[in-house]
Amino acid sequence: MMSLTHPHLFSLVKKQYQYKLKAFIGVFSSIVIVQLIAMLFSVNGGRGSGGGPGELYIDIDYFSANTVIGFTMITILINAIHITTKTFQEDGFIFTANRLSANLSNIVFLITVSVFGGVTAMLSGFLVRLGSIIIVQREVLWGSMDISFSELSYGIGASIAYMLLMGAIGYIFGCLVQISRIFMFIIPAGLYGILVLMEDGKGHQLGDRLFTFFFHEPSFSLLLVKVVIVSSVLFACSLLITNNKEVRQ
Repeated sequence: MMSLTHPHLFSLVKKQYQYKLKAFIGVFSSIVIVQLIAMLFSVNGGRGSGGGPGELYIDIDYFSANTVIGFTMITILINAIHITTKTFQEDGFIFTANRLSANLSNIVFLITVSVFGGVTAMLSGFLVRLGSIIIVQREVLWGSMDISFSELSYGIGASIAYMLLMGAIGYIFGCLVQISRIFMFIIPAGLYGILVLMEDGKGHQLGDRLFTFFFHEPSFSLLLVKVVIVSSVLFACSLLITNNKEVRQ
């Protein structure tokens, strides 16, 4: 039965978003658990270099939040796919809603998850360094605990951007799978063919070029522009894909 009232879109999105923050708190818990596991893998550090005069040998290892960031990106990708499933979508329709408001609340929810994941993943670098001192009993010689506010801000911003990109990729993948299960096989196979097998005119694999395009971008501002544009396009395509699906009110 159609509701006699027609709430504004903003109100619908806000109510569904607030509900999802409370109902799906497990998404944030899963991110924290994965990050803790990733930190355990990181306390031994990344292999650096070593050497020294005579019998003196100095082994240098590097400690960073890269492993934690990578694990968090994968977790957000999986959760973005999960929120497109029927069970998750049905829970979001406890309010008077339409497909647009449901999708927009999902996108806002993913943005929130991306911010949470990006901030916590970047800050975990301090815990990784501290863990290497306490657990592994490594000696810190210089600067490993020092980071300027601007460096930390850029790092957090870039981390959030990558989380959002993974969320957008996972969301459109999930939307396509909800249209037809065949996409579950077509998309991975197609991506493998495009990114791994195809090469550009210079003999470089497209996957490597795409990785460099996003993850080796030296300009923070340009990175944000790239991620915002690509994520916006992916989210917009998700809205178009699901627009004609059955709605509930």
